[in-house]
This record gives sequence, C-alpha cells and structure tokens, in this order.
Amino acid sequence: MIVGVAGDARTSRLDRPATPEIYYSFSQNPAATSDAGVSLVVGAESRPETLVKAVSDAIHQANPRQVVYDVKPMERVIANSLADIHLYLWLIGLFASLALLLAVSGVYGVISYVVTARTREFGIRVALGARGAQILRLVLGHGSRLVACGVVLGTVGTLAVVRLLKSLIGGVTSTDPETLAAVGVVLAVVGLAACLVPAHSAMRTDPGVALKYE
Repeated sequence: MIVGVAGDARTSRLDRPATPEIYYSFSQNPAATSDAGVSLVVGAESRPETLVKAVSDAIHQANPRQVVYDVKPMERVIANSLADIHLYLWLIGLFASLALLLAVSGVYGVISYVVTARTREFGIRVALGARGAQILRLVLGHGSRLVACGVVLGTVGTLAVVRLLKSLIGGVTSTDPETLAAVGVVLAVVGLAACLVPAHSAMRTDPGVALKYE
C-alpha cells in the first residue's frame, strides 16, 4: 500500500541529481538495514553538540544494545559530500589563474614587440605632428584586436570542451551566457590593461632617437 509521495531528496551526493527511492517502515524489512545500519537525523534549534547525550540516551532506552557512532552535524555531512567538487573547483581555479597569467604575459610580450618594431614609424608620426593620444590609440587598437581574437577563439574552445567539465562545475550548463560573458569581460579588461605599459612607452617616443633607431 502506498502511503504518500515524498519530494526529491539527494541522499548520497549533493552534486548528483536525485534518484528514485522507496521509503518503507523498518519493521517491514529489518534485514535490509542490518548491514548498512540506520541513520537518524535530529532537528535542533540549539547547538547540535548539546543534544548528543540526550539523543544517545533515548536510543539506549529503546535498545540498550544499539551502538551510537559517527555523530556529526549536518554542516559536516554536506561538507564531506562536496569535498571532491571543492577540490576540483580549487584545481580548476588554480589552472585558470595560471592560464590568465600566461595570457596577460603573452599579450604584453606581443604588444611590446610590436611597439619596439615600430619605434621608427612612431617617431616619424610624431615628427609629422601626431599627438601622443593618437599613438596611444594606435597601439591600444592593435592590442584590442588581439584580445578580441583571443576572447572569440577562447569562447569557441570553451563551448567545445565545456561538456566534459559540466559534471564538475555545479550550476553551469553547456551554454551558460552569464559565465561566458563574465569571463570574456575579465579577459578583455586584463588583456587591454596589459597593453597600457607598451602603449604608454610608444606615446612617449622621442622623434630624434626613433629616427636613428635600427
């Protein structure tokens, strides 16, 4: 006889969807839990540690031979269930930070090389009346195109491999526009910031020195 229908409950892992389960009285089939044991969840308005002795005494009154073990608050149960995903997210964050550092270093290196290679050109532009702000826009424009290409290619690559990481990142779908937009904005801002130093150097080019530059 079906008594009722319960809501979804994740009884094994919080990072996995709920699976179909059937609840039945312990008195109907006590052998089913003889090997796995019985878990008791107690709700409390005060600190859970203060109820351990009272709950243990109540269990021993019902069954003096019942052993009470592995007593812990629900916060620790949740933390243990999410320990693996927290480790995965920490590793992903670490590698993402290293990748961001490499990307910034690469953009800075490329822009610095371009500025050095075009020193004579910048000197001629300044000698012909170009202002520092125009040189600054020229260098930042070149850097912004590199950053834009990198963001576009990175987004395409992310969409291609995100299905492999979807099971490790909770709440992120294969086409999460908020996450992709946030990452794109961060990469664009950091990439453009990496262009500022070589752009500022180009803006201060001395025409006399630049025209002698080989």
